[in-house]
Amino acid sequence: PELGLWLETVNDKSGPLIFRKTMFNSTDIKLSVKSFHCSGPVKFTIVWHLKYHTCHNEHSNLEELFQKHKLSVDEDFCHYLKNDNCWTTKNENLDCNSDSQVFPSLNDVVARTQKDGFHIFIVSIKTENTDASWNLNVSLSMIGPHGYISASDWPLMIFYMVMCIVYILYGILWLTWSACYWK
Repeated sequence: PELGLWLETVNDKSGPLIFRKTMFNSTDIKLSVKSFHCSGPVKFTIVWHLKYHTCHNEHSNLEELFQKHKLSVDEDFCHYLKNDNCWTTKNENLDCNSDSQVFPSLNDVVARTQKDGFHIFIVSIKTENTDASWNLNVSLSMIGPHGYISASDWPLMIFYMVMCIVYILYGILWLTWSACYWK
């Protein structure tokens, strides 16, 4: 089954986080920073992109492109993905320093899907100071109308429930039939 909740650690050497999921319309995507460590004062810019696409593996090589540096972290993903079903949001100037007890909060729901189908959610965390050392523990959740279950797993859950009931009825019928012919 597809995950609906992720806990990821991001540091100054990490690339963008890429999450794939089949989601229902109006699925809320929530992003929060659970814990952090900054060696000195650092200003963060967090950018996220939500992309709807029709084919499941349409952009299966994004991680590979980042590793080979053919796609830059500073680049606009929606421009690269060449599709109007892509939404970008930016949250700038989030301050982090070693004296802070709480990371500046983000909006609880950072994105909401517009259609049923396959989605890619990309989170890019950048700083102005490239020499700064930092570490963030990020929590991402995708909650739809049926909870964390994905749109591709929902029909299977109904199928498994129906088959479970059918096999229970077969078991009861077998026990009844066995009891009737007991000698």
